[in-house]
Amino acid sequence: MKLSRREFNRLLALGAAAHYVPNLHAQTPSRKTGYCIVGLGRISMQHFMPAIKSSPKARVTALVSGHRDKAERMAAEYGVPTSSIYSYDNYDAIAGNPNIDAVYIALPNSMHAEYSIRAAKAGKHVLCEKPMSTTVADARAMIAACQQARKKLMIGYRCHLEPVNLRAVQLIREGRLGQIQAIESTFGFNIGPNEWRTNRKLAGGGGHLLPQRLPLSHRRRAGGHRRPLLRDRS
Repeated sequence: MKLSRREFNRLLALGAAAHYVPNLHAQTPSRKTGYCIVGLGRISMQHFMPAIKSSPKARVTALVSGHRDKAERMAAEYGVPTSSIYSYDNYDAIAGNPNIDAVYIALPNSMHAEYSIRAAKAGKHVLCEKPMSTTVADARAMIAACQQARKKLMIGYRCHLEPVNLRAVQLIREGRLGQIQAIESTFGFNIGPNEWRTNRKLAGGGGHLLPQRLPLSHRRRAGGHRRPLLRDRS
């Protein structure tokens, strides 16, 4: 089974919606899970938001951006009222918006922890893009904040849910391929010279962090490893 990134994001939106509010649709069939999109960049505007548009269980109900003009354009496209456009300065005001059930964090890596924690404190569930954070301490703080607020925290690792990957993991763990001696994998994509992923402060590890982390994480998972891969270096 082959899924494009857009198709997978649609499935992720559906699954996350059901995960966050499992009894909501039984009570109000027309009610869709409302997402506040935090960060209007490539992954949110070109992948996640178009996927939500085609989902019967989720909708975009608010936007957070440092660029008001861009936010207003996206708001018009997705039917978001201008009163539900927020800046990073008044982000905490999402607490007073009943149309927001969950936030989707699509910010540079180093900002994931702060805005996930603030979302939890605002009473919203959190779907955060990978990686979860840039330090172990930040990851633990995100978990603690969501537990304290009694809100769900989910990280958008698609490899953990894709049917082809799940089947590969099953075959390996059942011993159908014999004893695994080595796994070779590659992953990469093109980025521009001025993108935030090339900035160590924003990315938390430079432009190589994502291409290295995804294959390594999946190889360890396929092999049944559960212990942390890296120690906290913060």
